[in-house]
Amino acid sequence: MLFSAGPAAAGVASYDGGCGSGFREIDHVSMYRPADGAYVGTGYLTYNANTGENCAVLQVAPADPTKWVFIGIRRSDGEGRPVWDEGYFSQYAGPVTVSAAGACIIWDGFVGDDNNDTSSRAARFHKGPYHCD
Repeated sequence: MLFSAGPAAAGVASYDGGCGSGFREIDHVSMYRPADGAYVGTGYLTYNANTGENCAVLQVAPADPTKWVFIGIRRSDGEGRPVWDEGYFSQYAGPVTVSAAGACIIWDGFVGDDNNDTSSRAARFHKGPYHCD
């Protein structure tokens, strides 16, 4: 399963402005562990219409201990380089930005025990091509 979604849960984060001023939220993905349905974090995709930049952050659930977290973003047309932030984080990964005026983007997120976690305790999403500007 690439996209782990579940019912609305108490403690689900709201976007905290992690991409900075000028960015507005255009999408978010609440992430839940397939094993037990526990909320583990939320990925946020934002856009700055003045600069043509997309930005993504992944906020980790406050109740979850430090986990391996990944957030990545790239243009779907293959131009430029993918940008990501990953590591053991207790609050968030990112922000990561990509200039994509005139193109679509692909964005991905992951929360697990480590960077090789393929168990049902890992939550992940993949969206794109998406937000074609």
